[in-house]
Amino acid sequence: CQVKQCEFKEGDKYSIPINALEDNTVYPELMIYDLDHSLCGQADKIIVSNGKIHVWDYKTDKEIAFQGYSNKFMKARKLLKPLGHLDECNANIYSIKMSLYMYMLWKANKGRFKPGELVIEHVNLKRDEEGIPITKDGLPVVLSTQIIKLPYRKKEVEDMLNCIV
Repeated sequence: CQVKQCEFKEGDKYSIPINALEDNTVYPELMIYDLDHSLCGQADKIIVSNGKIHVWDYKTDKEIAFQGYSNKFMKARKLLKPLGHLDECNANIYSIKMSLYMYMLWKANKGRFKPGELVIEHVNLKRDEEGIPITKDGLPVVLSTQIIKLPYRKKEVEDMLNCIV
C-alpha cells in the first residue's frame, strides 16, 4: 500500500485532485472538496482499497454517543431538517460529516470506486476529575482505542445538499 500526501508550497496546502484517487493508497489529512456546492473539508485518513473508498476519523471525545441526551422529563433533541429524524448526538454528527466526505469522493470518482466503510478510531484518554486529558512526557495518556463503524448516510447527504442548491 502506498501513501500520498497533500503538497505544501510556501506555507500553503494543496489538495491532491480527488478525482485522481488510486487504489491501494492511503491519503492522510486529505483535503476533500465539491466545487458544485462550494464545500471543502479535511479527512483524517482516506483509504482506497480493493475498489472501495474508506473514510477514517480519529476522535478523543470522552464518549461516542449514539443517542441524544434524554430523561424522564424531556425527549432527546433532534437535528434540524432535513436530518430531523436523527438524534442530536456526536455519533450522528460524525456520521453525517464523514458521509459527506464519502459522497464527495464517490461523486468525483463515479464508476471507479464504490463507497466503503466510515470508521472512527476512538482514543480513550485518561482524564482528571474535571475531564481534562492527563499528559505524561508532553503526550496524552491513552487508556484504550476502539474501532467504531458508522452508517453511510447517502440519502441524508443528498437531502442536505438539495437544501443548499
